[in-house]
Amino acid sequence: MNTSELIQAKFQAWARRQDMPLQAKDKRGAKNYTLSVEANLFGGQLDDDVRNAFNAGAGGELRGEICSLQALHSSAAMAVNVFQYWLCHQEQSLLAKILSIPSTGIREISFEKQLPVCSDPKAQGFKKPPHVDVCVEYTRGGRVGIECKLHEPFGRENQSLLSDRYLQLSDAWKEVPRWRDLASKLSKSNLEFKRLGPAQLVKHVLGLMFDQRAQDVRLLYFYYDAPGFDNSEHLIEIRRFSDIIVDDPIRCQPISVQEFIAKAFRVLDEKRSNYLRYLSDRYL
Repeated sequence: MNTSELIQAKFQAWARRQDMPLQAKDKRGAKNYTLSVEANLFGGQLDDDVRNAFNAGAGGELRGEICSLQALHSSAAMAVNVFQYWLCHQEQSLLAKILSIPSTGIREISFEKQLPVCSDPKAQGFKKPPHVDVCVEYTRGGRVGIECKLHEPFGRENQSLLSDRYLQLSDAWKEVPRWRDLASKLSKSNLEFKRLGPAQLVKHVLGLMFDQRAQDVRLLYFYYDAPGFDNSEHLIEIRRFSDIIVDDPIRCQPISVQEFIAKAFRVLDEKRSNYLRYLSDRYL
């Protein structure tokens, strides 16, 4: 079995342990989808603000009779299962401690945050702003973007190139020359990245950095550390990408969902046992 098949088998087994009925999206597909969005989520509900954010976003996670957010292997569902909990609890500094990001002055945590890369995107030829999966914003400025990946790295082989128009944003690159050099190369070649999707990460950094100081911006790559050879390629690419931009003030900080869960057990008390048990049963 390849990594994609192992992921699907693992989550099907999890659903079976929960006596959870599943369905296929089409006649030829495997039964990898829950009967409702809520059945795929911790606590069995999707917060209204989170639902509105997904409806306004470009990903179409809630579109269709059987939508992407119902997939057992959905990275969006993983993002909701991990981070929605913290929208409902006023202890966001604990989440920041687990993620190793600044913990004071958190103003807002939001999903599908749309981040324009310049002051007049349409005039510059940008139709849609980057959508970061989760965004942490601070009262005194600064942002942390969290890009979540679960199954996607194991379905892609051919990577998209970065549009030249991003290179024309000359002011945006002044503080991050390594990112600029990487962007220039990604406009011509995928640099043999098969799993990571580096062009998307560059776009996210431009959006996070707009109207901010580079030193106040971070990008977290939140991923599922899956079994299989394909995942070994993914991990190598994560390290290679991080090494390319390591000398710039904005770095790409990887953290697996398994590492998050392990750190959460050290930080959180018994009051969060249901949350921790759910994440452990599903993603460890």
